[in-house]
Amino acid sequence: INEYAFRNCTSLESIIFPDSPVVIKSSAFENCSSLKSLNIPNIETIRSNAFYNCDSLKSVEVNATTIENWAFQSCSSLSSVILGNDVKSVYYEAFRNCYALTTLTINNSDTKIGADAFKQSKSLAEVYCYSIIPPSCSINAFEVEETAKLYVPAGCGSAYKDSDWVLNISRNHIFEME
Repeated sequence: INEYAFRNCTSLESIIFPDSPVVIKSSAFENCSSLKSLNIPNIETIRSNAFYNCDSLKSVEVNATTIENWAFQSCSSLSSVILGNDVKSVYYEAFRNCYALTTLTINNSDTKIGADAFKQSKSLAEVYCYSIIPPSCSINAFEVEETAKLYVPAGCGSAYKDSDWVLNISRNHIFEME
């Protein structure tokens, strides 16, 4: 999907993505202020600013290999993000200024979360990580309150507490799921 393809389409409410791998180029859906939710199935890359300032966007389920810098920056109503099994990289500030983000789900141990990926997303209260092996998590990947909780698979709490995750979420707030 080309750069600026749907930029400023303020009446665009939904998108159906093809099942074949595509690249969503920079600013393709920037300022699409009526988008409410996204299910992005089989996307190769979401380039920078692709969904910048989609301020009605409330939930995203994404299965892109790469989510580049500022891809979802300033999606101020975004409250839930699910990173699917194919997500390998979440770049610098990909979800910056997502002030309403409360829940994040990570399904893959190969996912690398870059520095400041969730900067200024202080409402993030719960992170669910379903990987037995802790995904790579840069220092300052999250800017969260001290009360934020990380839920991990049963028997994996120690692995997460001994990983870079404790640079972002307090050891005392890492809990094992049943």
